[in-house]
This record gives sequence, C-alpha cells and structure tokens, in this order.
Amino acid sequence: MINSFINKLLPKDEYNRLSSLYFFAESALIVLIVFICLTIVQLFFYDLSGGLDLLLLCVTFFMIIYPTTRYVLSGMEHDDVMDESSYEKSRKKGMVQTMGTGALFFIFLLTLNLLRNDTLDMLELIIMPITFTIIYGVFTIISLKKSYNKNKDLDA
Repeated sequence: MINSFINKLLPKDEYNRLSSLYFFAESALIVLIVFICLTIVQLFFYDLSGGLDLLLLCVTFFMIIYPTTRYVLSGMEHDDVMDESSYEKSRKKGMVQTMGTGALFFIFLLTLNLLRNDTLDMLELIIMPITFTIIYGVFTIISLKKSYNKNKDLDA
C-alpha cells in the first residue's frame, strides 16, 4: 500500500477505496477542464478578475460535493444492510445521526455568531441548520436505499 495521508481518509474496503479515488479523479478532471476553459475566456474574451474569489469558492464547493454525491448515489456506503430489519435499524440510526449533526451545526452557528459579536439574525440561525439537516437527511436516506437495493440484488 502506498504511504499517503489519503489512505486515512479513504474507506477500508478495496472496491469502495478504488471507487472513491475514481470519484475524486473525475472531479479533479472536471475542475481542470473548467479552469482551462476559464483561462481561454479570460485571455481572449472577458476579464474575470472581479469574480475570482466567488469562482474559487464554487470550485472548492464542487470538489467536495461531486465525490460525495457520486459516493452516495453509488450505493456503496452501507454494505452491511442486507435485509429489511437491518435496513430499518440503519434508517433509525441514520435519522438520529442526521438530527445530531443538525444540532451540532446549529450550535456551531450560534457560537460563531456570539464570538463575532454579530447581530443575531434568528431567521438565518434557524433556516440554515434546518436546510442543512434536511439535505443531510435526504442524502442519508438515498444512500441507505441505494445500498439496500444494491445489496439485495447482489444477494439474489
């Protein structure tokens, strides 16, 4: 095995590890193509220097979201869900984990607002964690359902 810090971040299962590496490589290739296209646009057509910070933020967001979405939609995350009872158990565990993550996100936002001495915008403080929790929960349910269907098909 290659000595790299990436090994600590990847799954232990060889198939999941290789698939995750492919997902990261796909996102890196897409970002490279986008950067080449943007460089051409910058050099020949339009000055992009004004929105460069937003562009870099979007690229960073894409590099995180793309592999995560591919991993979730591939159905590889829950390899231990083989029957209906383990599916229900994992679903309940996933919902508890989702609620806990949403609560931690709320506490983080509240702490961040208090430390920065910002005015507390209650709507923002409530909407952002709820939106995050809903998206996280949907990803959890989709991943669990895809994994269950994939494992059921492999078992049959």
